[in-house]
Amino acid sequence: MNDLNILQHDLVEKLARKKFFVVLDDAWNESYDDWNKLLKPFQNGVKGSKNLITTRSRKVASAVQTIPSYNLSLLSQEDCWLVLAKHALLPTELMVNPTLEKIGKEIVNKCSGLPLAAQTLGGLLRGIYEVQYWSHILKSGIWELSEVSKSFFQPLHGSCDIFVMHDLIHDLATFYAGEFFYRAEELENSAGIGNFGIKTHHLSHNAKGKYSISKLLAACDTVKHTRTFLEINLEQWDRYPPLDPFDIKNAPGILLSKLKCLRVLSFKFFPLDSLPDSIGDLIHLLYLDLSYTYTMSLPESMSKLYNLQTLKLYGCVLLKALPVGLQDLVNLRHLDIRETSLEEMPKGMSRLTKLQILSDFVVGKHEGNGTRELGPLEVMDLNWSPDVDVADSLTERDVLDKLQPHNNLQVLIIRGYRGTTFAD
Repeated sequence: MNDLNILQHDLVEKLARKKFFVVLDDAWNESYDDWNKLLKPFQNGVKGSKNLITTRSRKVASAVQTIPSYNLSLLSQEDCWLVLAKHALLPTELMVNPTLEKIGKEIVNKCSGLPLAAQTLGGLLRGIYEVQYWSHILKSGIWELSEVSKSFFQPLHGSCDIFVMHDLIHDLATFYAGEFFYRAEELENSAGIGNFGIKTHHLSHNAKGKYSISKLLAACDTVKHTRTFLEINLEQWDRYPPLDPFDIKNAPGILLSKLKCLRVLSFKFFPLDSLPDSIGDLIHLLYLDLSYTYTMSLPESMSKLYNLQTLKLYGCVLLKALPVGLQDLVNLRHLDIRETSLEEMPKGMSRLTKLQILSDFVVGKHEGNGTRELGPLEVMDLNWSPDVDVADSLTERDVLDKLQPHNNLQVLIIRGYRGTTFAD
């Protein structure tokens, strides 16, 4: 449910005349008003009903408590060591290994008595009994990170749209992902399909990789249940890579015919001049990235992708039109058409009621394809082209006067307007 009032009313009915025990774990919201609204329905249970809220923030505890909060004490160093040893699957005979135990207890010292830290690090060390690896964990810079920076993802310094993760977190994720993911780059030094298996659900590739595309296509026979085919390229500024790695023009068609269960598909940086009609068969697809491809048009079969939530066409400089049936993608939330050659938007954009981010809207010349198609958007950014000569400011005023945003608009940005007065 999206409406809090409806949700609360439903909760009141469900909890009435019942005794309940509800645990809200690892809470971080410190707003008293938010908690007050959230917890109101829980006042309708019978006597003895309880809410238990766990948090690492004293402010959260203060905002929600109806009885004094209970502070858990930290683990002793010895108990912390036992937790780490257990999750590291440390055999009894290795627990008395002087060197390994010495390094392990130094790691434990840095856990500061936090059981979750000991558990996580134990999982990272699980089944690995090499002194060199344990020393690497001990000397890792993760200990020097501030508390506002121990998130899973970190913003890259100087960037607002690129995020990275700590190498230890990456290693941990790789370890637990096991046989469910595979990097196509590993084909470069492989005679066959290597570790590909029927359990592989996530497949990543690099359009600048040197591996054979024929090996990748052959592997797709084995991984028919793959959910993710994702292009990963760290050199974002190098838009169009050499064509050598993907020298088979019908490769995309072969891939689509084999991987019918895809949820995530990226042909970003592919030397792709047209998308096969078979794209419409991927009815489970949630995310499609065609950024920086050579495609000039998109097949109408894309209108069958009813579950699609994200469509990225950033940098498709040859793309002149979107599918007429785009209005049928009723679950679309994110449409990125920056740096394309679109001449106008397809009709019926107002039907995309779940759209949250629309990078650009090209009005075009056809009457009836104006801003009313944008529906009740919350933020609008109007840009006047700087290279257009205007005879007088009255023309500018008339243009602005015709642009009537929705009444629920919250933010309006106007750039490059050359009129001397604003519209009423």
